[in-house]
Amino acid sequence: MISMTLDWRSNDALAVGKGATIQQFVANVGNDRLEIDVAPWGEGHFKVNGREVAHVHDAKDRRQAFREIKRSQSVTWRRTCLSSIPKAIRR
Repeated sequence: MISMTLDWRSNDALAVGKGATIQQFVANVGNDRLEIDVAPWGEGHFKVNGREVAHVHDAKDRRQAFREIKRSQSVTWRRTCLSSIPKAIRR
């Protein structure tokens, strides 16, 4: 079964906390790896399998950048890619 929820986790290989310049969050769905990178100045990038598919450059801060990308792009990606999977095998 393929889960319809995205479980975003921080990348432990990168520094986190107040001193971190870039924070990266990762979610895996099937064979696809989704990544959101955010910066303190409000810039964010959404990548699918290493390829950037969306970005935000005018958010107030890293939290807002993450929320905007998560809300708009990951939902759009999920609807597009998982729509071809029969409902019987989705959770």
